[in-house]
Amino acid sequence: NGTALRRLGRYWGNPLALSRDGRLLALSGKKGGIWIVRTNGRGLRRLTSVRDDGVADWSPDAKALLVVRSSGRSSNVVLQPLRGKSFVLARGGESAGWSPDGRWIAYSNNGLWLVRPDGGQRHRLAAGVSDFSWAPDGKRLAIAGGRR
Repeated sequence: NGTALRRLGRYWGNPLALSRDGRLLALSGKKGGIWIVRTNGRGLRRLTSVRDDGVADWSPDAKALLVVRSSGRSSNVVLQPLRGKSFVLARGGESAGWSPDGRWIAYSNNGLWLVRPDGGQRHRLAAGVSDFSWAPDGKRLAIAGGRR
């Protein structure tokens, strides 16, 4: 009903993502990069400094983010730990989301793909997918568009 609305600060945040435990917020900064802040408004810190990084999804344990990194005409899905080195998970990826159990990452790139968080066991599920969403149990994906 809006009575619990609270401003966390003058952050920019489009897109943004709330961690599944509700404690952390990731957002794209006005001047580029990904920023992390606790939902109590404290602890603002810059996670990445790449201008065209966009937040895609938190890992279920809130220890890493999926980031869509645009560069010119293409974009990549990057796995960015909160501590440690990032790596490109999918070249040409446009959107990405972690399965609820954290065992799989789905991403779109001329279709819907699944890959393990370490980059292994990559396989294509469907062509022509424009959007997707994991079922809460992680056993199914709802898709928009698509063909086998």
